[in-house]
Amino acid sequence: KRMIMYYLSTGRETNSAHEMFSKLATSSNDMTNFNQLELSKNKANPPSITTYYALGVYEDADGNYRSCFGMGNYVGNSKSTNLEYWENGEEPFENDEGMLDYHHRVKFGSDVYSGRDPHIYYDKDSEKYYCIVMNYYSSSVDKGSKGLAIYEGNKLGDYDSNNYYKALDTTGRGDPECPQLYKINDRYYIFYSIYGTGTSGNVGKLAYRIGDLNKSPLEVNWNEKEELYLGGGDWHAAQLCQVGDMFYM
Repeated sequence: KRMIMYYLSTGRETNSAHEMFSKLATSSNDMTNFNQLELSKNKANPPSITTYYALGVYEDADGNYRSCFGMGNYVGNSKSTNLEYWENGEEPFENDEGMLDYHHRVKFGSDVYSGRDPHIYYDKDSEKYYCIVMNYYSSSVDKGSKGLAIYEGNKLGDYDSNNYYKALDTTGRGDPECPQLYKINDRYYIFYSIYGTGTSGNVGKLAYRIGDLNKSPLEVNWNEKEELYLGGGDWHAAQLCQVGDMFYM
């Protein structure tokens, strides 16, 4: 077994030149020693974005690996069968109205100005996808109405943008960056980092809220849940990853 960590280039690496925000990856068999991993794209059907097409990776209903990324007014998707070779994961089909639509593309609600930092979780028990993303509801962006929203998708990866859930209101605070949603035992948790709350710099420390027992993330009143924090000054915008029965940051 091996672990692969995807991350973004700063554009300032000394060993080789990379475009800022381009995808990079490193792999390990023991979570101690890591080696650089070269990623490649399907030239005939490449991901719809050239830079950060492989970041937070999840397994879909069919056992494929997928990653998602913000595209302004929707969430794009890429797909892989081996974690190294990636292609466009937004699969076209004709919907009930005879219009072209896409599986595994999360379109934001009509009142959403834009969104970023999406994360998708597939729940095998309910056979549903959940996309948590930071949505801005006005042209003021970070200075206006904003918060974390959750979109629900069926087993095919079809999301209803008209029935999304405004899960957490962060208007008047820093942006809730790099959010994640995970089911741990019988509860959902949301994780995020409020911009400006870090011990140094402006990237936020890791915050989380705990959902109700045996309730879906759309049934939890996240605004009423206590905002908790994990200590450790270096955990700025930390991301969780499940390895077996354990979670790592």
